[in-house]
This record gives sequence, C-alpha cells and structure tokens, in this order.
Amino acid sequence: MSLRREIISAALLAFIFCMPQPSPLNAEETLKLVEFNKTFKFEDIEARDAKVSPLIKEGEIAGLKLETGNSIQWPGITIKPSSGKAWNLSEYKKITMTVKNTSSVPAFLAWRIDNEGGDGDKNGITLRHQFAPGEQKTFELPLNKLGLELDSEVKFIGMHGTPFCDALDASAITCFIIFSKTPEQKHSFEITSIQAEKADKINKMKAADFFPFIDRYGQYRHSEWLGKIHSDEDMKKAALAESEDLKKNPPSPEFDEYGAWKNGPQLKSTGFFRTEKYNGKWYIVAPNGHLFWSHGVDGVRSGSGTTPITDRKNYFSDLPTEGPLMQFYGKHHWAPRGYYKDVPKPFETYNFTAANLYRKYGDNWKEQFDKLAVERLKSWQMNTIGNWSDADICAMRKIPYVRSIGYTHPVIEGSNGIWGKFPDPFHPDFRKNLAEGLKTEASSAKDPFCMGYFIDNELGWNHNTTQLGLAVLNSPSKQPARQAAINKLKEIYPKLEDLNKAWNCKFDSWDKLSLDANAKLNEKMRADLEELTSLIANEYFKVCREESKKAAPDILYLGCRFASSNNAAVKAAAKYCDIVSYNIYQLSVADFKLPENLDKPVIIGEFHFGALDRGMLHTGLVPVKDQKERAEAYANYINGALKNPALVGAHWFLFGSQATSGRGDGENYQVGLVDLCDTPYSETIEAVRNTGRKMYQTRSE
Repeated sequence: MSLRREIISAALLAFIFCMPQPSPLNAEETLKLVEFNKTFKFEDIEARDAKVSPLIKEGEIAGLKLETGNSIQWPGITIKPSSGKAWNLSEYKKITMTVKNTSSVPAFLAWRIDNEGGDGDKNGITLRHQFAPGEQKTFELPLNKLGLELDSEVKFIGMHGTPFCDALDASAITCFIIFSKTPEQKHSFEITSIQAEKADKINKMKAADFFPFIDRYGQYRHSEWLGKIHSDEDMKKAALAESEDLKKNPPSPEFDEYGAWKNGPQLKSTGFFRTEKYNGKWYIVAPNGHLFWSHGVDGVRSGSGTTPITDRKNYFSDLPTEGPLMQFYGKHHWAPRGYYKDVPKPFETYNFTAANLYRKYGDNWKEQFDKLAVERLKSWQMNTIGNWSDADICAMRKIPYVRSIGYTHPVIEGSNGIWGKFPDPFHPDFRKNLAEGLKTEASSAKDPFCMGYFIDNELGWNHNTTQLGLAVLNSPSKQPARQAAINKLKEIYPKLEDLNKAWNCKFDSWDKLSLDANAKLNEKMRADLEELTSLIANEYFKVCREESKKAAPDILYLGCRFASSNNAAVKAAAKYCDIVSYNIYQLSVADFKLPENLDKPVIIGEFHFGALDRGMLHTGLVPVKDQKERAEAYANYINGALKNPALVGAHWFLFGSQATSGRGDGENYQVGLVDLCDTPYSETIEAVRNTGRKMYQTRSE
C-alpha cells in the first residue's frame, strides 16, 4: 500500500466533505470505531517503522501510544475494522480522532481514511496537522454536512469543498492509516478516541432540482443563514448598518499615523521601518521611532470572489447576459493545480465580489471599495495591508503595507512543491529575473509606508533537510544547481571512489550520481544531502537579499513565507532576512520558536480559521465549529503571538472570502473578514478589534 503522496490539494489535507450513502439501521448516536480496551489486539496493528502499545491511565487502557521512527519516508500504522468488514458510516455526520503530541518538539501527523483501493491519490481522504509540543487536537472529517440526499449521484469540478463529494464512500471504509512524513527524528503520540457521530435529519432532493446551486450573488442556494443576501436592497441596508458601526468604532487613540504605539517608548527614527529587540522582545520600529507590531490582513482587493465558469455554467443562476454586470466577466490563466490546471488557457471567469460591489456602491464601486478598505482596517484596529493586496490601496499611503515581488524563475527540475518546482538560485536568470521583478516596485522602494518585501511564497523546502539535496541530484546534468552540488561533493570527496565508499554506492562517474527519492540513507549520505540543501538555501536567500537591497535598501526583506521548512533553510533565512516569515495554519503560535536557538524576528504571513454556518462549503485549513468559535480562535492566536517575544506580527488570510464555487485552483474557503457580498463577519471583526485595541499593552506585559 503506497503512501507516496501527502498532498492532492489543501482541501484533502484539511477538511473534506462527502456524499451521503444509503443509511444503515439502528445507528447509535456515537459509535466507537476503534475501542481501546483490554480486548483490543494491539499486536494486530500493521506498523511501518513505528511502535504501538496500550496507553494506561488510572490502571485502565485509555488509548494507544504511537512512536514513529525516522528511517523511512512514511512511518506509521494501519488500523482495520476488528470485524473484518468495512465500516458502514453512511448515517453518521462525522468521524473524529483525538491525538496528542507527547514529543518535546513539533511533529507532523496525518490521518488517511480509505476505501478499497485507496493509495493516497484516490479512494480516500487525508487530513493532516503540524502539532506543537504537547498539543492535543481532534481531527474531524464531516461525512454529511448539509443533511441533504440526492436521488442520483452528481459530480463537481473546480472546488475543494463541495456540497457533496465522491472522494470517499462512507458506507465502505476499509482502514485508517496514521503516519508521519519524512521526520528528521522520532516522535510520540497518544490516540485516545476514534469514533463517529450520527447524522441529523436527512432531507431528500432530486438531482435535477439541485442545479444551479449558486445564486446571482455567488452564494449557495440551498440553505439559509444569518446575513444571507436576497436582494440588492439587502446589500444597501448592510452598507448603511456598517457605516454606523464604523462611526462608533474609530481608530485607536493608542496608534500614531503608522499604527505604531503613539505613547510607547521613543527609539531612533530612521524614516523607514526597521527591527530592534527592546526589553527582551523583538519589534518592528516605525519610521518615526515608535514601536510597531504588524496586525494585518492579506488580499485587500476586490478580486477574491473571481471563479471559473468554463465547463460548468450550469452551476450558476442568473449570470448576466447584458448590462453593466457584463463587465465582470474575465479571462484567466492562473490554475496551478486542480481541474483548471489542464483546461486550455485562458478559461472564462466571473468576479462575484466586484459585481456585488457594483450593486452595492454603483459606478464608482472601485473607488468606494478602496476608500472603505482603509476606513475598515483603521476601525478594525489593524495597521498593515498584507500580501496579495491591491497596489492602488497601498499607494494611498494611509496604512503601512507589504509587497510581494513577482518574477519568473528557472526551476530545479528534480524538485516539487504545492505551487510548483523549486527555484534554481545558481541559474543566471534567477538573479536577472528577480532584479526585473523588483523594478516594478520602484514607487514602493522609497515609500516610508512600505514595511517590507516578500519574495516567493510557500516554496517546497520540505520538512526533511535531505529532500532538496536529493531533488538537486535527481535533476538533469546541465542544471546549474546540480553542477554546484556536484562541485560541493567534489570538495568533500576529491575522488569519486571516496564518495562511493562513504555512501556504499558504485557510481562510475559524477554525471551518473543520483539517488532514488525513497532510498534508505546512511549517516554519511544524510549529512552530505543536508549540506547540499544548505548550499541551495544559502545561495537562494543570499541572492534574494542582495537584489532586494540593491533595489530598495531601506525596505525590509521579509523572506519567502515558509509553509514547510527545515533547519538548513531556516538557518539560511535567519542569516539573510531582516525578518523570517512563516505561514502557520494552526490554533496557536504562542510557543513557536526558531530552531537551534536562532534569535531573529519572525512574522506570520498567513493564518485563518473557518466554519460552515454562513453558507460556505469549505472551512479552510483550520476548521472551527461556528462564527463564535472562529472569533475566539482569532483572539487566541493573536494574543499568543503578541506574547511570543520572537513574533513581530501576524496577517490574517484573507480580506474577502473566496468564491463559493472556487478560485482557479479550487480553493473556496470561508476565510474572509467580509463575505462575497462585502458584509463583514461581525463576530470575527469584534475579535479583531478587541485584540487590536489592546495589542501594545498585551505585547509589553
């Protein structure tokens, strides 16, 4: 059974919804799928570089202890039904598994739920989480989130979260696979519960009546929720209500013109943003010398509701055929994964966000949106316009902002990643193209309101320090990064026979040197591959810093926003970045630390939480129960970040919720501060305001 792929899409990794199947009789309210007790046969669990044993509490078996090794790529276990028959969970609304990381270090764990023939690509679903030391989490897989059953099967394209999904047959679950991914050290976990909860009442509908399921505003048609828009008049009423709310909540008197701490300590003024450690905590320092903590939001723009319509116009009701709303049709090329990756480009799109803004504000909707965005952020006690935001809003110079440098780069052919292959920093076009990309930011390069530049996003560093080194060696012989790697190995081993002896290999030339991605590595091979990863990382960050500072010497270089990372990559980032950046999608960053006691400021480029109680079909990467819990999660995350001495800011992803029917890569997350109809999520906004108002007091405690 192969575990060769961790990722199909962010949706499969985080939170997936499945189509209901015929119901079994007499389903219990809660069904223990795996009951850890004295009759459970721990010895029957299939283990791969892993050990299992009973978890004993108060003299009783209370769960399973799992210890994973680090000698193979996917250490873990497989648990099958004790009855020998597949689990039939078609009348249950969700499956849950409670896990605790008992390691003293962060640890990745994934839970794969399979049908017959599941292989990590098909016939199953994978959830994953990066656990903090000591963190306990309950994985949750909804099986029937809408309580809706159609009379025939339907298929969906271009959406991570769908009303239904055929990725898993809930009536025939054959096994659970629990595993880590390329760990650099051994980890330990406790699993205390694997169970299913019964579904609520199921409503039946004809499949023919289901389509179209997206209304004229881009909303899901077949359910109601608080704040759903039913008419243009509803939108205008919402605009008036928000106008009153903004008047009642002016910007904090604690903030100066940059959103820095007006009445806090006065440090050296340089005219631009910089960093300094003050009273044992890292801060950004505003151009005027006031302490600054970056409380921001990404994607402040009017395009988050853009969705492909090619090959699926039957999804949408009342798409315009004439009049001013026609202007929001478009042609797009961006689709790095999912259905539209393989569709001929460009494909046709419709921007529901912009269309709704037109309905709400009229012909000058763009000017109104830009002006209102600034007013909103100030009222919400935010002081940073984050990544992926509209340049026109940044250029208003009302709120500090960051910019993302766009450029095309040559790639390391043997590499991979969620968003594509890894850049080759040794290729001459890498530096040249980056320099050209930086030229497009000439206006921000001398702007005191520009806090910093991100270059790249969520590159495929991999958690394992050896993987990028392997990728380089498995690239074509003319690959500049491979040539640099071979030269490095020649420094370590002047003769090829010396390398062969150390690696226990039989290469007859340097040109033929390569390793299988799943090869078992001896100690010397591992050390050398880590050296190659470090070589690539240092060259990458070195070139990025040099070109960034050449183009904009006063603007902070903020790194590449790690999603996956390893010690070699982080050490190189700490050496060259002004601030090291991470996108961390988990419940808290209060205990976050850089590896090896590195002492550098860190900024969170992305985090979010989402729920399914306001009409959206996917929660995003960190699911919560409802909007109340979402607000609580926001406050917990920001307050934890404020109390962490290394963190100098955190930016929420995203300003506006994504299209219900998905963007180019299929993401359709309930992660906005405002919805598709430009209505703020009031519970979350209240949490944003409350944490923002107190943030400098919280930081200084």
